[in-house]
Amino acid sequence: MTNSDLTDRVEVKAGRPQIHGTQLSLANGRWVLDPIRDSVGVDARRRAMGLPPLADYLRLVDSVMRPK
Repeated sequence: MTNSDLTDRVEVKAGRPQIHGTQLSLANGRWVLDPIRDSVGVDARRRAMGLPPLADYLRLVDSVMRPK
C-alpha cells in the first residue's frame, strides 16, 4: 500500500472525498471511483505521487478486477 492509497482510504472511510483517486466501490456490477476532491487536478496529484493518469488506472482496474 502506498501513502496515496492510505490517505485515500482514510478519507473515504471518514466520509470525505479521496485525494488521489485510488479507491473504488462496486456498484451495479461495475467498479466505480469513490468521490474525488478537486477531480480536475487529480492527474497532477497522481503524477506527483508517481501514479499513472487516472484514465490508465481505470483501464487497468477494468481489465484485472472482475466483479464476482
